[in-house]
Amino acid sequence: MGNVQPFGSENREILQAIRNNGLRYVSSWLKAGQREWNVPGENTTSFFYSKEGFGDILEIPAVGAYDVHFVQPTKLLVFDEEEESFSVRGTKMNGYYIQLLEEALRRANEVEKTVFVPLVFHPHVVPYYDPKLQMHEEILKFCKQKDILVKTYGQIDAMLRLRH
Repeated sequence: MGNVQPFGSENREILQAIRNNGLRYVSSWLKAGQREWNVPGENTTSFFYSKEGFGDILEIPAVGAYDVHFVQPTKLLVFDEEEESFSVRGTKMNGYYIQLLEEALRRANEVEKTVFVPLVFHPHVVPYYDPKLQMHEEILKFCKQKDILVKTYGQIDAMLRLRH
């Protein structure tokens, strides 16, 4: 379910294992609280673990729920106001991710800063909920319409290292 806070100096062993395995970026900070997801642009600023002694590791905090929550027994149910019901399939899931992106756009305009919205799609569960990648295509179309840059974690890492 992820950490409710970023790694700290007490997690040096974990950070060392991340480094030893050649990882340069992680999304380990998944939740703002025990039952809350990180909010786009509010507490999701990417940062390097420099003060912990691991300045080569970039944390890209997650936003919202990962896709595994839509297919496991403890499914995350998304409320659809139009139908006044909860759903975990089809366009409702797409709406969930679009809503996160819209919130990020709103916050980015408010604070006039770049807002990252890491969306993680696990290859082992995508066939269950989006076998034809239609939802993914809709998300990419939305991003193109709204002029949202789509970047890989590696590209974000490289961009932030230049600023760092």
